Amino acid sequence: MSLYDTGLRSLYVSQKQNHLLKLVISDNPVQFDDWDPAMFPSLDYLDVSYNYYLDWLFWEKLSALTSLRFFVAEGAAITEIPSSIAELPHLIEISLLGNRIHELPDEFYLLRLRLVNLEFNPLERTHQVRLEEVFGNRILY
Repeated sequence: MSLYDTGLRSLYVSQKQNHLLKLVISDNPVQFDDWDPAMFPSLDYLDVSYNYYLDWLFWEKLSALTSLRFFVAEGAAITEIPSSIAELPHLIEISLLGNRIHELPDEFYLLRLRLVNLEFNPLERTHQVRLEEVFGNRILY
């Protein structure tokens, strides 16, 4: 389901969305205080690009999406990735293009990612080197 640039402000739903696999809510001012990830048990793909409300509460809730395989948060002014990212056991692709990320938590390197897009982030050189060591040619920056 794509709700790109619709003015969406909330992800509150009253029923489980058991068959929803893909959700694109990019370029919306969605705030995640009333979002219950348990209502999206099969969500495989989430795009929250250009949303400036990706605070710690969002990241905490994101880690409950254990079937998530693809995560996109481009141009969202993200400065930090919390260690809870490692709680996404099936995550295989992540795109964080165009954010403000300087460093990554150690837990990030435990993920079994086949594609990591960190282009246009001011990553410190030590993290660039470690990314190359861990992910090889699967990293873009």
